[in-house]
Amino acid sequence: PMTDSYIQTGLEYQLIYGLQGQRTVSYGADVRRLAAMEAAREYRPTVILASWVTQISKTDTEPNSFHAGVDEEALLALPFLRTYIVLGTMGVHDHKRIRKQVPAGWRFSEASLPCLWSRVLDQKTNRIYVWERR
Repeated sequence: PMTDSYIQTGLEYQLIYGLQGQRTVSYGADVRRLAAMEAAREYRPTVILASWVTQISKTDTEPNSFHAGVDEEALLALPFLRTYIVLGTMGVHDHKRIRKQVPAGWRFSEASLPCLWSRVLDQKTNRIYVWERR
């Protein structure tokens, strides 16, 4: 099942994105409105595939984080989760805390594939980030 917090449907975020010249997400009818932790706790997946996830900010000075982002450390602490895959972009997602300091019991890898496409100017910066429980 596909889930999202639907944060981009709020007027505040539509204005912010609009001022940046970016469009907000158009959610399909098959995307259920659930935040990441709610969805993980309800569905109890062994694998999570996430796209362009912004980590939750834990300090005011953390780059590429957001107060309404995903608590990825909490996701990796879920006992049923075995693999966490994030589609992302260098420069934005390289700053993730769980990438810089891989939690104990997890292995991290990343790959660049020519089939990944995003709205960044340099498509070569797109990445697949993978955390696997050992």
